[in-house]
Amino acid sequence: MLNFFRKIIFLSLILHAAESLAQDKGSKSGLFQRASQRETKRWTLQEWLETKERNRMMDLWLAINTPSPYEGMLGLAHHNHQTKASPTDTGTSYSHLSGQASAYATLIGLTFEFSKHEKENFNDTSGMLNLRLFGNSIQTTAITLHFGQRTRTINLETGDQVLRNNFGQISLQLYLNKHFGLDGSYRQYLSAKDAVYGDVTGQLSEAGIFIDFKALRIFGSWYQDVQINNLNQTETKIERNGIKSGLRIFF
Repeated sequence: MLNFFRKIIFLSLILHAAESLAQDKGSKSGLFQRASQRETKRWTLQEWLETKERNRMMDLWLAINTPSPYEGMLGLAHHNHQTKASPTDTGTSYSHLSGQASAYATLIGLTFEFSKHEKENFNDTSGMLNLRLFGNSIQTTAITLHFGQRTRTINLETGDQVLRNNFGQISLQLYLNKHFGLDGSYRQYLSAKDAVYGDVTGQLSEAGIFIDFKALRIFGSWYQDVQINNLNQTETKIERNGIKSGLRIFF
């Protein structure tokens, strides 16, 4: 009797397997189909290694093609201007050179400026912190705020006189197309006390155009540099109006 039941159970298993094989041809729940589904979900060491290598190559591609957050600029300009020491002064013409260097990390940057007015017996050195409010690179339409200090060293017969003015500045760079644009800035010098010149303030305004050739820029601009000295309630205004032109290299 026990052998009879064993034969019945064995026969049932065979019939069930045969039925599953038959259903596999037209049904998604067949034996082979279920095996295929398990195969697609199977974890293997080979696939893990292939995925790891593929991710490594993707990371390498992103590292090569992602723009660097660091940017820089070097510039050199030639200035031609007239200096007027009073409203009745007809002005005297001068020329000089100036240099500029900037370095940015995303939206924050530092700028160093130097200009030597040899014929007027003084030179300017400026350093400032830049905060770009609008724009994602050094060569795009942007609005930037600047905070810094200008050191003006005046060569007198009695020795060098140093004026240090903190300043705030706002600048705009506007691309009209991919290669051509306009730029401008306004700088306000805060008050600085000096024994020789008194209370010294001033402004610097610039407006110009530029053309970019890849990383090279040719530019020209009009500028006005005003220094106001107030000593013993007597005000003296020195204006320098002129044109500057030059080159900038971005990297």
